[in-house]
Amino acid sequence: MFYDKLQYACACKGISVTALLAKVGKSSGNITNWQNGGKPRGNTLKAIADALDIPVEYFLDNDVKKESIAPKNDGFSKDLNVNEEIDYILLRLSPERKKFVLRYLRGQLAQEFLAEESEDTKD
Repeated sequence: MFYDKLQYACACKGISVTALLAKVGKSSGNITNWQNGGKPRGNTLKAIADALDIPVEYFLDNDVKKESIAPKNDGFSKDLNVNEEIDYILLRLSPERKKFVLRYLRGQLAQEFLAEESEDTKD
């Protein structure tokens, strides 16, 4: 689906879909249409591909794998901040895995809190 590929490309390039649309002079109202399976017209598609510095074929050809546009480092742009990367990953997890991640993060937060309290009592 076009929108999935767009989200992935934006994450790899460290830009949100909304910011990309603003960059190419398009309304964020297009997002809903694309989430529902729509695709942009030729000129808009070319502008998006150009702004992301990726080939248009990435969006058109089902044989072109998403990973082909990923940077060769850890799979994310160096400019992608931690919160955007976390959001990107969470969007792709099943509800069951999201619950697992949430439990893990709560545990990490509790450990952080306990460590801070321990430091406070030393002072």
